Formats: sequence, C-alpha cells, structure tokens
Amino acid sequence: MVIKINLLATIQISNYAFFDFLPKHRKGKEGVIINIASIAGLYPFHMFPDYSASKHGVVAYTQALGANAHYQHTQVKVMALCPGGTDTEIWTGMQEYYKQFINDIEFTYQPVEIIGESFIKVLKEGNNGSIWIIKNSEPVFEFDYKSETLPIITKQIF
Repeated sequence: MVIKINLLATIQISNYAFFDFLPKHRKGKEGVIINIASIAGLYPFHMFPDYSASKHGVVAYTQALGANAHYQHTQVKVMALCPGGTDTEIWTGMQEYYKQFINDIEFTYQPVEIIGESFIKVLKEGNNGSIWIIKNSEPVFEFDYKSETLPIITKQIF
C-alpha cells in the first residue's frame, strides 16, 4: 500500500500535471510541480524500509522528469521537498517491531507548519530537478544530489 500511495500516486498525479493540466491551464510562462519525498528517500531508512523505498522512487522520478531536456520542451519545473521527521500520524501507525529503533536514537520531530514555509521557499527559489531538505526545524536547503552521485555512476558505467 505504501508504494501505491507514496510512489505510484505521485507519478500519476505528476504525469497528469506535467502532460495534461499545466500545458492546457497554466497562466504564466512556466509551470511548477513540487513532489513531497523524504530524507528517507536519500538514504536507506531502516525504521521504514517500504516507506524509504517509495520515497527513493519519488526522488529518482523527480530528478528524471526534472531533467533540463524536459524543461526545454515544456517550461515545467519539477522539484522535490524532502522533510525529515515531522509530527504527523505516520508515527502512531508504526509497527511495534520498528518502534524499538526510535528508542535507540535521538529522534527530533519538526512541526508540520515548517513544511509549508519551506514549500514556499522552494517554489520561489528552486531550480528544475532540485532536491530540497528540511530537517530538525532548520531552514530548508538544496541538496546537491546530482553532483554527489553522478560522478560515481558515470565512472562505473561509462
């Protein structure tokens, strides 16, 4: 179910916005899609393996659709916001097995309101394909995911 909600629904809604809604209905010169991923989508998160896998997919999808080649044809920017632990209902539905891991670390929850404030900054300042992190109630910042991973991948593949 987690994969359907977090990954497949994000892909379906983003595809609808990217290929159908924004080309027909946008009022300005540029459209924007901001997907909600998670810091668990940047590093394997052992407390929620299914959740982490789904959010890794959201990050990869966002960066693929946020490639400059797509932007040049559509003028639609695609970005992702990756919140850290946030005070939501996800923690109450956690399986008992995984709850033990939270007790083993110092885990900080940030208020939901900070996500909205961060969303506005990403909307105003974000570049196409960018990934943004908001954690521990600190100011949102862009994570340079591509420059960290692309040299490793290209060295191994090409």
